[in-house]
Formats: sequence, structure tokens, C-alpha cells
Amino acid sequence: MNEELKGRVLVACQFIIIGLLVSTTKWHFFNVVALGLYCGSFSVVARTLIVMVPGSFNIRPTLKKKAKLVSSGPYRYIRHPMYLGVILACAGLLATSADVWRISLLAGLVLVLYCKAIMEEKILLASFTEYQQLRERTGMFFPGI
Repeated sequence: MNEELKGRVLVACQFIIIGLLVSTTKWHFFNVVALGLYCGSFSVVARTLIVMVPGSFNIRPTLKKKAKLVSSGPYRYIRHPMYLGVILACAGLLATSADVWRISLLAGLVLVLYCKAIMEEKILLASFTEYQQLRERTGMFFPGI
């Protein structure tokens, strides 16, 4: 499977899993843990969008032509803050009603995002000589990890 198709499949899997989590959420069990995870997600995503280069956002693991490497804001600590935002938001969905099926969905989502991140990192390593230094001092989804 070529990289373009692999990226499209991963994005499709990501949205299917998120859709399943949203559609199976028992909203009447909303709680403070879910609220905290949603607030954390919003905070990470908002701070990431502030430092992101306009026009560089892409849901597929590819690089836009005029892309620049960003190492400020959340990128000082983690390489994939948007994925962290997605994970936190979906963990918030899970916090309202957790069962084996929904926990498996979240684990699958983390695996899909990890695969996308690996694809992106190969592209970034080939495109930006300074990316290796950023990679050595930051975590993938969480600081220090």
C-alpha cells in the first residue's frame, strides 16, 4: 500500500472510531472528569492553533508545500499536540460511560494516531534537518514520553 493511501485509510479509521465513541456516549452521565478532559483538550488545541503556520494544518500525514517547522507553544514539549487534543477529548467521551468496547475503541484510536505520527515523523525528518533535535527533546504525545 502506498503512503498516500495508507494516510487516507488511517484518517478514515480515526473518524470512524471518533464517530463510534460519540454515538455511543451516554451524555446523561456527564461528569467532572469528562469536563476536565474536554477543557484540557480545548486548551491544547487552541494553543496549537495559535502557533500553527496558517495553511499548514492537514488531517492527512503529509507535508504542505509551504510548511515550516514550528517549535514554539505546545510544540516545545510535544511533537503532536493536535493528536493529544483528540486523545483527551475522546477520553472525556469515555469518562461518561466506560465499558470494554469503548475502552477498545480509545485504544484503537491511540494506535491509529501513533501510526499517523510515525508517518509524519518520517516526512519531517526528511524535510527538516532540525527536526531530529526537536524529536530528541520532546515527547510524542506527552512531555517526556
